[in-house]
Amino acid sequence: QKHRAVTLMGSRFDITVVANDSTSAERYIDDAIYEIDRIENLISEWRPHTQVAEINKNAGKKPVKVDQEVIRLTQTALKFSERTKGAFDISIVAMDKIWKFDGSMTEKPSAEAIKKSIEKVNYRWIEVDTVQSTIFLKKEGMKIGFGSIGKGYAADKARELLENKGVKAWWFAADNGKMGISVRYGARVLELAKGKFCIEIANGKELIPTLEIIKTAIEVGELDEQLEAAAKKLREGFAN
Repeated sequence: QKHRAVTLMGSRFDITVVANDSTSAERYIDDAIYEIDRIENLISEWRPHTQVAEINKNAGKKPVKVDQEVIRLTQTALKFSERTKGAFDISIVAMDKIWKFDGSMTEKPSAEAIKKSIEKVNYRWIEVDTVQSTIFLKKEGMKIGFGSIGKGYAADKARELLENKGVKAWWFAADNGKMGISVRYGARVLELAKGKFCIEIANGKELIPTLEIIKTAIEVGELDEQLEAAAKKLREGFAN
């Protein structure tokens, strides 16, 4: 098992991989980091060379040709905007000139400044052309940004990349900050109890001790019934 904590997209990513040897594990972690960095170089509004930066630079002027990946991500964001009636809106980054989150602000922006900045915020003014593969912001001064969903998207893509390389996902982070561990027989997740397919732990510090408990449980036969059920389904799959 190898673990690396890295800062990407302005956030911390913790990447843990279990492989047959340390060299393979480190290589898989490198692959995940490269994938996250690739996505940042595609959708960051802060890096001047990205497609999203180009979209923002041409707001109110012309549509910008982008990769289909950016088209799909933008469409997903617009669906969230529709469902939330604008409470979620990737064009809110046009307000970045009046709100600072770096500790430098000494007073609240004026009502006039807030009203003026909101004039450039409206997801309905984001035009996506799937045929031409372009995105156009209809008003000059508009901006879009994927800070709200980009990091989760990058993590999902990194996980997908590793799974395609044969790395099995056996733990995940839940919305409540806790972690879930799944136990597998081959590619099949064991049903540890009726309707229960994972073990919840409070944090990463409990990961190794919990794995040791699982290992002991398997060695003394506590999971024999579940393993046999999974093996039976696996044999049935081969028979079919």
